Amino acid sequence: MSLKVPGYLYGFASLSQYYKKQLPGFSFELIEGTIVDIAQAYDNIKYPGIEGVDASVIKDGTEVYYRCVDDISSQVEHPLRQMNFFYDLQHGVYLDPAGSYPGIRALELELLPGADRSDVSLLNLLEAAVLVSCFGFKPTELLIKVFTAVSEKLESGSLPEAQAPPALMQRLYLSAVVTGEFAAAGLTMLREFGAVEALWPELHALVGIDQAKEYHP
Repeated sequence: MSLKVPGYLYGFASLSQYYKKQLPGFSFELIEGTIVDIAQAYDNIKYPGIEGVDASVIKDGTEVYYRCVDDISSQVEHPLRQMNFFYDLQHGVYLDPAGSYPGIRALELELLPGADRSDVSLLNLLEAAVLVSCFGFKPTELLIKVFTAVSEKLESGSLPEAQAPPALMQRLYLSAVVTGEFAAAGLTMLREFGAVEALWPELHALVGIDQAKEYHP
């Protein structure tokens, strides 16, 4: 059985569709419906209980994370401009309400015009690293300045603990970064902005350790 309400790939998933590059075992869909619509279509529904994810379902080996909304037209809200990109699953067309397509073509990652810089979070930094690692995006100078401010908050300890990304998102995004085509660039970005040390101190402790070539063919 399939969903009987309009559905859209969004964020990483729509970009994965556009670039024809698979994400490592997960996807994101937005539906103009409710959790009831998902439960009626699938028996293996789960409820992660985190903001922005209402339910998840495993389909063909991929865990799909669903977000339920009333109307897709009100969903231009992500501070990373290129994350406001949708793929209409019913009609097979892309929707670009934020005008992100030029940046998608140029692999340029931008701040959404009008976005409050102070709202950019550590989670957004992880998302940006996924875009860098999986698709080869390059952050603009403005976005680098914004992430530098996030980094400074991490260093000073002034970033509220409540802003730590959910463990599920950390797992998904780190797995995407380390398996991406440009993994070194994504990991370097996370390390330079302090995310590795703040979130995964065990991984940060490995930085600088000598690695003999015979163990890394």
